[in-house]
Amino acid sequence: MKFLVTGGSGFLGRYILDELTREQHDVTCIVRNRRADSEGPSYVQCDLSEDIPTLGKTPFQTIIHAAGRAHIMQRSPKSDAAFISTNCIGTQHLIESLERLDQPPTCFIYISSVAVYGRDAGENIDETTPLAGNSSYAISKIKSEDIVGRWCKEHQVNYYHLRLPLVAGDDPPGNLGHLMQAIKKGKYVHIRDNDARKSVVIAEEVARFIPTLGKQPSGAYNLCCNYHPTFNEIETAILKAVDGSILLSLNKTYATWLGRFSTTLNKLGLRNSIGASIEKISSTLTFLDAKARKDLNWSPEINILEFLSTIKMHRQ
Repeated sequence: MKFLVTGGSGFLGRYILDELTREQHDVTCIVRNRRADSEGPSYVQCDLSEDIPTLGKTPFQTIIHAAGRAHIMQRSPKSDAAFISTNCIGTQHLIESLERLDQPPTCFIYISSVAVYGRDAGENIDETTPLAGNSSYAISKIKSEDIVGRWCKEHQVNYYHLRLPLVAGDDPPGNLGHLMQAIKKGKYVHIRDNDARKSVVIAEEVARFIPTLGKQPSGAYNLCCNYHPTFNEIETAILKAVDGSILLSLNKTYATWLGRFSTTLNKLGLRNSIGASIEKISSTLTFLDAKARKDLNWSPEINILEFLSTIKMHRQ
């Protein structure tokens, strides 16, 4: 099959590109910086946030749009604008490049996020949940889903918005990466008896699943592992993976008090993120992927806790 991939140098994109190359598909990858690999995918150099890539006329069967800005810890007007330019304008530029091909693709896969729901807590959140995300990242994902969906419907292209929760793999970015780093360096504060559950998906399984898409019903789909681990289970697995240690262990009552105190400080103008972090860690947030299992034959097999206990952190 002939694939066009964006974001191939990103965390999930590397897994996708490795899978497609291993299966010897014909792959073209849009990148910001030119690559000179003698084997593997061909590369088109383009910053999608600024330009429309030149792809020639030959059509692609499947588009995998994984490029995007995601993990910015400190919000600012500049970072908010970067979400729109990278995620929304970048998606629009990709769409415009597809307009120039001899014919549209048969399948468009957009890597989205459960952030579109705007939920910090909840159980078994499914695709019928309103898209209430109000962060710049969530808004950019909602708008990008809309851009892709409208264009695909107009051109009769099957499309799949894959809404992913926490994505696990070697050298993970974002919250999982920060958790691993803190435990590895012995600077992690642990909350005892934290039975809040979190949905996770494994990058490797998503990458293997993506090439199977194309003829199933279009739409938005959550993807999750078979088991939603508790936060304490995630911590225990990471401790084993990185051979790390806990700096301090708090009971839930003290952690809750500390979070409320932090919230009070914020109201007084003394900004900090302790309260938000404790609330996030100690709140269950799980998603339901029954729709993907039924319509797309999504069937993850890897045990998430065994996987987390073996992932690697190469970055220092």
